Amino acid sequence: GPRQWPPCGKSTLKHDLERLTAGCAVYNTPHVPPFSAFRRLFGPDFYSLPMQVCAQPMPLRQSPPNPLPRHQVKLKIWQALIFILLVCCSLISLAIWGSWNSRQYQLHEKEVVLSNLTQTLSSQVQATIKQVDIILLWLAAQAEEGGQARLQTPRLQALLRTQLAQLEQLKDLFIVDEHGNPLLTSVATMPAGVNYADRDYFSYHREHTDLAPHIGHAVRSRSSGVWVLTVSRRINHADGRFAG
Repeated sequence: GPRQWPPCGKSTLKHDLERLTAGCAVYNTPHVPPFSAFRRLFGPDFYSLPMQVCAQPMPLRQSPPNPLPRHQVKLKIWQALIFILLVCCSLISLAIWGSWNSRQYQLHEKEVVLSNLTQTLSSQVQATIKQVDIILLWLAAQAEEGGQARLQTPRLQALLRTQLAQLEQLKDLFIVDEHGNPLLTSVATMPAGVNYADRDYFSYHREHTDLAPHIGHAVRSRSSGVWVLTVSRRINHADGRFAG
């Protein structure tokens, strides 16, 4: 006959049902527990047992999730907004820093280029002034040694024109007397009545006895009408008086 099972109390039956439910949850079978669970509980002859326990399915109870409080929801929203704002600010800061760094690099390059250009122009101006001063020194020596009569020779005038043709930086070469009247000039056609006594370089040499070259301000030439930079030297008489 069938095997006689000892009666079970309510506590034992409840405990067995809880174990069956746990076995159903472990093996993902929400309605019928696996046979292995019965075998562990009732022994090898569990097939002959009345299965009134599993006659009715025992679904697992799933409690609904508890909703978050309203203030926590608002807090999480504000945290997300602050995080997005920080990311945007970081990207904007990186873009501004990149633009500023690129601008500083370009400004540095332009400063280097301008510095090199300034040095080149300064060297060229110094070389030009040096060449002009050599010619002026020679003209002043000719004027002091030979006087006005020697300055009027055609040979000296032709030499001035030759020097002017070889140096493209030069516009005019001329010698004036102590009254500001031109004595010798490289200009082919000098306008009549031209006088240089009101020029700043003429006043400077008349008031200063040094023989060093003087670089004056830019003036408009009275022979050609263009703006020029003047370089001049003082000429003295034999007794040291101002001669032009």
